[in-house]
Amino acid sequence: MRRHTGLAARLVLALIAAGLAGTAYGQDAAKAHVGVMRFANETNSPSYDAACKAATDTLALTLQQLGRYLVQSEDASGGGEDALRALAEEQHLDFVMYGKMAKTASGSIDCSLSVYDRAKGKTTLSRTGTAAGVLDIFDAADDLVVSVLETMTGSHIGFGSLRLTNAGEKGSYAVLVDGSEVGKDLASVDKLLNGRRTVTIEQKRMLGEREIAKAVVEVKEGETSELRFAVPLLMDDERQKVEGLEAAIRTGWDTPGAAGEVDAETAELGSLFGDLSYSPSLTRYRDEAKQLAGEWGLRKGRMGIEAAAWGPKAELLDAAGSIYAGAKAYPDPRKIRDAFEEEAQLEATLIELEAGKALGDGDIDAGLECFEDALMLSTRYLGGARLTDYAYAVTTLKDFQEKSGAGGAGSGGQDMKTVFGALIRAGQAFYGLRDQVESGKACLLVASDVGTQLSVDGSAYAAAPLALPPVAGTRSVSVQAKGGTAVSLTAEAGARLLFVRDGYAPFGKVTIGYVPGSISVSVDQEGAVASLDGEDDVPLPHLFDNVAPGEHKVTIRDVPIVQPYFNPDLAWLGVKEIEKIYAGLDASVTVEPGRQAKLHTDLEVGRAKLRVNGIPQGSALLIDGETCPLKDDAEGLLFYDGEVDAGTTEIEILHGNVAWVQSSILQVNSSITYTPADLVERVTLQRQSIKFKGQDDDFAGIEPIFQAFPNNLPIPTSGSVVAGGSICRDDKYLYCKIDFSNGKPAWPNGSSRSLRLAQGEQLAYLEAARTSAGPMQTDIQVNGKSQFAIGSSYVDGPSFTELKFPLSSLSKNLDFSKPMKAWLTYWSESGNHSQSSPLFIMIGK
Repeated sequence: MRRHTGLAARLVLALIAAGLAGTAYGQDAAKAHVGVMRFANETNSPSYDAACKAATDTLALTLQQLGRYLVQSEDASGGGEDALRALAEEQHLDFVMYGKMAKTASGSIDCSLSVYDRAKGKTTLSRTGTAAGVLDIFDAADDLVVSVLETMTGSHIGFGSLRLTNAGEKGSYAVLVDGSEVGKDLASVDKLLNGRRTVTIEQKRMLGEREIAKAVVEVKEGETSELRFAVPLLMDDERQKVEGLEAAIRTGWDTPGAAGEVDAETAELGSLFGDLSYSPSLTRYRDEAKQLAGEWGLRKGRMGIEAAAWGPKAELLDAAGSIYAGAKAYPDPRKIRDAFEEEAQLEATLIELEAGKALGDGDIDAGLECFEDALMLSTRYLGGARLTDYAYAVTTLKDFQEKSGAGGAGSGGQDMKTVFGALIRAGQAFYGLRDQVESGKACLLVASDVGTQLSVDGSAYAAAPLALPPVAGTRSVSVQAKGGTAVSLTAEAGARLLFVRDGYAPFGKVTIGYVPGSISVSVDQEGAVASLDGEDDVPLPHLFDNVAPGEHKVTIRDVPIVQPYFNPDLAWLGVKEIEKIYAGLDASVTVEPGRQAKLHTDLEVGRAKLRVNGIPQGSALLIDGETCPLKDDAEGLLFYDGEVDAGTTEIEILHGNVAWVQSSILQVNSSITYTPADLVERVTLQRQSIKFKGQDDDFAGIEPIFQAFPNNLPIPTSGSVVAGGSICRDDKYLYCKIDFSNGKPAWPNGSSRSLRLAQGEQLAYLEAARTSAGPMQTDIQVNGKSQFAIGSSYVDGPSFTELKFPLSSLSKNLDFSKPMKAWLTYWSESGNHSQSSPLFIMIGK
C-alpha cells in the first residue's frame, strides 16, 4: 500500500536532499533562516485554493519539525528574481521557498517548488511533480520524496499520526506541535515526522492563554500515537476568582458606602464569561452572574429608596424599572419581577405617607402631586393595585382645590380630615419618628396599607407605622393585623425600616427586616445533586438563595462515579467499567440574615458490608485484587465478613485450579452475602512453582505471584495455540512459562515471546526474539519509551517455552511487592500469516 504523506512535505524534503544538504543547507552549528511563500494558484480555478493553502501549511510545518531551520511564513506568492532578492535581503532570509500549481495542456496539474539562495543571488533548485488531478497530487510525489529523503539522511524516515482524545469539557482548543500551531479542535493530526514531538494543548480562557496539556510523544512510522487530555470546566485559579467575586458581592450587598465596589465587582464577574467557547458548560455560571447583577441592581435601588424614605420620589425606581422591563432576559425572571414589585409598592407606600404629612400641613398641592405619582406607579408597575383608591384621592383633592379657590377653605379642611384622617395620622407619625430612626434609637415598622392596626409580639394593637426599639444582633418579631394571622419576621441589628406587603398569609409579606441569606453548596465530585429542606434535588454546585435565617438541612445524595476500566482477568464476564459510589451526607447549616453560608466538602467513597460463606479450606479470597483474611466457621469451612468500598466490587475465590468470580455493584451502607454457588465457576491455572530448564525445582523461597487465564482466540493460521502460562520469581530472577495445547510450538526466525507488566501509570514491555543467531538482548520499554536492555534467556521444551529476566533490572520501574497486571504473549510469523495469542495474568503479593 502506498503512503500519502502530502505533496508539500514530500517536495520540500526532496529539495532539501537535492539542494539543501550541502554546506549552506546542512550545517548544524547555526540554523539557516528559511522563508516560506504561499503556493500560487495558477490553474484559474478557485477549487485549487485549498490545495495551495494545504501545501503551504504542510511545507512550513514539515520544515519546523525537521528542527534544522528557522522558518518564517511570508504572505506573498511567486515573483521574479528581483522580488525574491529584495525579500531575502530585507528579511535576512538565507533561502526563500516558493511554489505554484498550474494546469497543463492535457488537463493534468503541475505542482512546482523552488528555492532561492540569497548567498548565490538566484534560484538554485526547482522541482516539478505532475498529477492527473487534485486527488493524485500526493501519489505523484510519494516515491520521489521517500527515496530522496533516505538518500539525504542515510536512514529511513517515515510519517506517523497522532490521535487527540479530550476526556473533559467539549471546549475549543488549539493544538501545537513543537511550538507551532497546527489547528484548532483537532481530533487527529495525520502527518507528523517520526521522532519525538512536543504536543501542547492551549486555550484562551477567562484569565488569558492557558496550557491545558503538554507531552512529548514518540511518533513512529505508520503508527498512531495518542494524547489524552481533559479540558477543565474551571481551573483552580478561575474558580477562586469567580467564588472570590461572588463572596465580595455578597459581603458588600448590605454594606453602606460599598455600592461602587459592588458595581465594579459585578461588572468584572460578568466580563469573565464573555466568550465561553473554551468551556460551553460555563453557561450556567454566566447565567448566575447575570442573575446576580440583576438582583444587585434591584438591591441597590432598594437601598436608595430606604435612604430617601422621608423624601420619596417616583424616579428612584427608574434604574430598577429598566431591569424589571428586561426581566425575561434573566435566568429567573420571576425573582426579578417579584423583587421589583415589592420595591414599587414600598415606594408607593412612602409616597402615601408623604401625602398624609402634606395634607396634615394643609398643603393640598403637594398631597395631590404625591397621589398622582402613586397612581402612575400603580399603572406602570403594580398592575393597577389600589388604582381605584389613588384615582379617588386625586379626584377628591382636585375638588378640594376648587372649593378652596371659591372661599370654602374651612369646610374643605373639615372634609379632608374626614376622608384622609387615617392617612394624615399615619404620615405625621411616620415623619415624627424620623429623628429617632436616623439617630439609631428606633426601627420603623411600615405596612403597605397605612394605618393598619398591628399587634407586635403580643402587645396591644396600634396603628402602623410603629416604632420598635433597636436591637443588638437580630430579633424575631411576630406581627398580626386585626382579624388576621400572625406573621413572623426577623429584624437585623441597625435596621431602619421594616416593610409589610399585602397579600402574605393573609396580611403582608415582610421584605425589609426579613433579610434572607443564601447557602452555597459544592463538592469535589462531578455529578452530585443536593436538596435544601427536603425540596427537589438540584445539580451541584448550586447557590440556594432567598433562604430564611436560621437552621436548614442540606442533603447531598450518593454520587456514583463511573470510570472506564478493563480487567482482562474478568473480560469474559463483560465487565467494561468500574464504578465507585461516594457517600452523600446530611448537614445542618445556619444562615445569618443577608449572609452566604458555604458548604464545600470532598465526599468519601461509601462503604458496604460483604460476607462470603462456604469457602473451602485452602482457598484464597481476593476482593478487588487484594487478598482478604479468612476465618473458620462451625462447619469446617472458611468465611469473610467485612466492609468494602461501595460501587463495583470484584470477588474471586481461588482454590487449586478452580476459581469462583463475580462482579457486583454494592450500594452505600448495603449488606450482601455470597457463597461460591452464587458466583461463576472458572477453571484456572493453579498457583504453583514451575519446571525450569527441564528440571524439577521447588524454588525454595519463591513467592508464586500470579493467576492466569488463557484467552479464547480462534485456531491460528500458523504457530501454536497458547494453553496457559505461569510466572514466579526468586530474589534474582523473574521466570515466565508459556504452555501450548498442541504440543508443537513452531519457532521460525522472527518469532518472539513478550511480557507486558502494568502497575499504576507504569507500563513495561519486555520482548525476547529468536533469530538464526540465537537469543538477543531483551529491550525494555516503559510507557512507550526505550529505557535499557537486559540479558534474557529462554529454553524450549516439547510443548512449552521458558523465559528468565533479571529481577534487579525490572525493579527499577516496578515494585514486585505490590499488585500489578501482566500480558504474556507468544507471537510468530510464517509466510504472510501471523498469530498473537495473549495470556492474561494478574500478579499480586
